Amino acid sequence: MGLSAAVLEHGSRQCVGCPIDDKDLAVDDVRVMCHFARQKLQPMFEDAMDAGYVLRTKQEVLYFITRDNMLKCRYEMIEKSGDPDLLH
Repeated sequence: MGLSAAVLEHGSRQCVGCPIDDKDLAVDDVRVMCHFARQKLQPMFEDAMDAGYVLRTKQEVLYFITRDNMLKCRYEMIEKSGDPDLLH
């Protein structure tokens, strides 16, 4: 199952239905997850496949995938963009 649910209007925020727990993910949350995957995880996976600059294992990359690290990524995005709406 993927995020195939339609984008829904939820109060003043657009949300995407989550098939796992029936709770909505805010579009900003999905944006942060995509940024986290592109900017943080992709280079780490390249390293793990010996295509990057650092020697690391796939297990190290998997251990990096935590809520705390995603929240750190969100705060980095806020600092760079100056968009406080990413906090909500």
